[in-house]
Amino acid sequence: MLVHIFTRHSPSCPQTDPQYKRCRCIRWVTYTHEGKQRRESTKKRSWEQATVYARGVELRYEKIAAGEKPKPTEPCTVAQAVTAYLDDARSRHLADVTIAKLKHWFDDQLVTWCNANGVYYLHDLDLSHLRQWRTTWQDGPLASQKKQERVRGWLNFCQSSGWIRDNPARGLSKIKVIQTPTDYFTEDEFDSIVEKCSTIKNGQRLRALVLLMRWSGLAIRDAVTLERSRLNADGQIFLYRAKTGTPVHVTLPPDVADELRSLPVMPASSDRYFFWTGNGTKKSVTSMWQRSLRRMFKAVGLKHKDGKLKRAYPHMFRDTFAVQLLLCGVPLHDVAMLLGHTSIKTTEKHYSPFVLARMEQLDEHVRSAWVSR
Repeated sequence: MLVHIFTRHSPSCPQTDPQYKRCRCIRWVTYTHEGKQRRESTKKRSWEQATVYARGVELRYEKIAAGEKPKPTEPCTVAQAVTAYLDDARSRHLADVTIAKLKHWFDDQLVTWCNANGVYYLHDLDLSHLRQWRTTWQDGPLASQKKQERVRGWLNFCQSSGWIRDNPARGLSKIKVIQTPTDYFTEDEFDSIVEKCSTIKNGQRLRALVLLMRWSGLAIRDAVTLERSRLNADGQIFLYRAKTGTPVHVTLPPDVADELRSLPVMPASSDRYFFWTGNGTKKSVTSMWQRSLRRMFKAVGLKHKDGKLKRAYPHMFRDTFAVQLLLCGVPLHDVAMLLGHTSIKTTEKHYSPFVLARMEQLDEHVRSAWVSR
């Protein structure tokens, strides 16, 4: 039995030839079985995908002709689809942090919501249900945008696996994200932070961590898990970022490198790390140092020019590193390499205030030229 593919053009399509392949109209198949002509919609707009569908129809009837009874397809549950997706993510060797985030979004949140709302099978999870689930999200705009992208990717995985015909997440409207410029520390603010470190508990190691993050641009996870062997005799650090695996190579000021080397070995640990005993997980040690930094920021009490308290967090050391590079005239492409970004677009997107700070400096230069008028 031969299965033929043809295009059923929509009224708005200017084409009329049923064999025309370049439009985006739905492809159909036609075949004759037991003397009766049959037609089926492939629900595909690609001729190549329709070819795969046609071959599936041929195989189906070949098995029937051989005496095999068609086996009923067991519907896939939402929980089964999530488990398969997480297993596939692990097989792709994604970072542990990424796996944990996917598990939280899909296993802890989506499956729990579906069970509470009577949505057990994947084919019942339609666009309306996705919209209802989205209303329960308590994430910020950027986190919600990333979660929605992951949901769309998960349903693409389900579609390619043959569990659903279409991806209902494609109908979700875009989440509006207003990119807020990231703040950074001025020289006076940074000096106040370093000075405060010497007055609080574990101040020597906290001061060394602050200096390391400021002058290396490392994210806090990479900084607190830095191995002593990564710092060579010339004060250069070479490592692979924990988040992206991108290589990072940066040179520290001599006094910062010396302060790191002078740190005593962590209690009850080997001398492998500067700020970690090596026990527990990288996530737990990162959380511990984040708490220490939050307490330190609260004790410093930085303020804006209008007297309002300035919100401070560890990532601002990384931002400050990039700001000073841009103010010194370092090209954005080189800053992206030092930060360990795989694309300069990431630097442009997330570090727009750095470019703004450079523009403010250029504006000062222009104003200084007015003196000669």
